[in-house]
Amino acid sequence: DLVVAAYGFAYPPRSLLLRVRVWQENSTEARKVWEGDVVGIAPRGSMAQARSASLVGTRMGASIPSVTISPRCQHFLFDERCRVNPASYDHATTVAAIDGSELTVASIGGYPDDWFKAGRIVRDTDGEGVTIVGNTGAVLSLLGAFGTLELGDAVTLYPGCDHLIVGDCLDKFANVVNFGGHATVPDSNPFDVPLSRLKG
Repeated sequence: DLVVAAYGFAYPPRSLLLRVRVWQENSTEARKVWEGDVVGIAPRGSMAQARSASLVGTRMGASIPSVTISPRCQHFLFDERCRVNPASYDHATTVAAIDGSELTVASIGGYPDDWFKAGRIVRDTDGEGVTIVGNTGAVLSLLGAFGTLELGDAVTLYPGCDHLIVGDCLDKFANVVNFGGHATVPDSNPFDVPLSRLKG
């Protein structure tokens, strides 16, 4: 099966949906009995096992938003709270060489090593994307391999962010005004300090 061959040894895409239908032989009608996102595919000898969570279960299992106090920014890069425009930082190129989860692109746009660390590479034709672990020149190390990818495919690279105010927020994106962390939070917890040390 093409789906198992493409994703059995990698992460399934976010948009991979499983529908199970029961076929009624006499009436020639099919009835849907399951629909849910595929959360994992694992080879089992000559077979494969797909794990799927129902759409309702996925939504019920979502984490409730909470406020976290941390020196690091809590926003996702390019989201509505970060407000950095991805179109200002994307880099269009093509695939020049493929070696498993290591990929070489035709150009890197003159960006330094690890500029795209923790960023994304997205195929233009269908939007499939993979996280970039780091880059050395035009050679990208990816978190996982694409399901299918051909030489010459058009791709777009997006940089990553280290979520530090004195770091990528300031130096790479000049976006301190939208920083979502608390840079002055002390490293030590005052509640862990013995009272004898607070006398003064």
